[in-house]
Amino acid sequence: MPIKRDFVSVQQGLATVAKGIENTSRIKVTQHDLPKISIVIPNLNGGDFIEEALLSILEQGYPRSEIIIIDGGSTDHSVEIIKKYEPQLKYWVSEPDRGQAHAINKGLRHAIGELFDWTNSDDRIAPGTFWKVAKAFEEYPEAYAVCGYMTYFGGGHYQKPVRMTVFDKLEKTLVYGSLSGPSMYFRLNKFRELGELDERLHYCFDLEFWYRFIEKYGVGRLQFIDGNLSFFRLHPDSKTVGQLIKFGEEQYIIHRSVIQSFGQIAVPLIPIESLNITSAYQRDWDFPNLNPTSFVALAMQQHLERMHVCLSFLSILKWFLISFKLSPLQRNWRFYLLPLRAIRWKIITSSFVAKQEKLRRMFSPFHLT
Repeated sequence: MPIKRDFVSVQQGLATVAKGIENTSRIKVTQHDLPKISIVIPNLNGGDFIEEALLSILEQGYPRSEIIIIDGGSTDHSVEIIKKYEPQLKYWVSEPDRGQAHAINKGLRHAIGELFDWTNSDDRIAPGTFWKVAKAFEEYPEAYAVCGYMTYFGGGHYQKPVRMTVFDKLEKTLVYGSLSGPSMYFRLNKFRELGELDERLHYCFDLEFWYRFIEKYGVGRLQFIDGNLSFFRLHPDSKTVGQLIKFGEEQYIIHRSVIQSFGQIAVPLIPIESLNITSAYQRDWDFPNLNPTSFVALAMQQHLERMHVCLSFLSILKWFLISFKLSPLQRNWRFYLLPLRAIRWKIITSSFVAKQEKLRRMFSPFHLT
């Protein structure tokens, strides 16, 4: 897919940032007034996409940024591409690491900017993002993090942008929230106060870190801005698509950990037999009073519903089975009624023959010989 070339000039960007500062008639914004933005790109055999990621940063037109690439010892043409852009990089290395979280932590140690984010080597930063983020941090000095929208894309098609969402309570965010690293920017000093990413996690380390952020600082330190900040690529080799079950397992671990931090949880006010997605939307649940397993089941079911527009039917079925397997108490069809209804069009719009083929392919991975 061709890269969008919406280049932002320094003069345009400075004017944008100036609009976010009070009393701008008495303030002259120069390049030196802009906050420096550090971007870490972890990579492993992402040679087919990493150049797009790099260009999406370089074409921001933002004069105060630094790019740090931590390559995990790629065996494809990644290093060749990295060397091509070496003059524009603050730091890069190619050596084996212990996973993506470890790579980001390594890159973080070289970052010296006021603001920080990481982006996957197969994703792209949206045009003008650095200017929007700089303006937001100037306009809201009390904010420790800024987030916006993220757009899934892949196969030549763009999905509707998804708004990053949190709620006033951590437990409610656990169920209904939507968070993703590429569309979240931090004040680097506040990021470091929380410690590094958990290297024991390989799929949901960003989710765990965000729960730490909300638990320590509260949602009042998170500022939303209107606009798409990143493009998140979906392709068969990406972890999000190819390792969906692993995502489910780690998400379950994180949810259980957060629940334990609530302390002693009472008997659920509403029995699990009557718990369903419709009533969850209609009521303001007393989350801490839910049975822990019921709570985790609801959180995973909510994630399934949010992701259905981006996943194949087979991927959704796998997610369903892994969440179904995690606890006997989750074996309640009400948990999955709405998301399964939401994706029924994926089959209804197919011909009868196509439906039969899809069902055959869908169930064949589970027939072990």
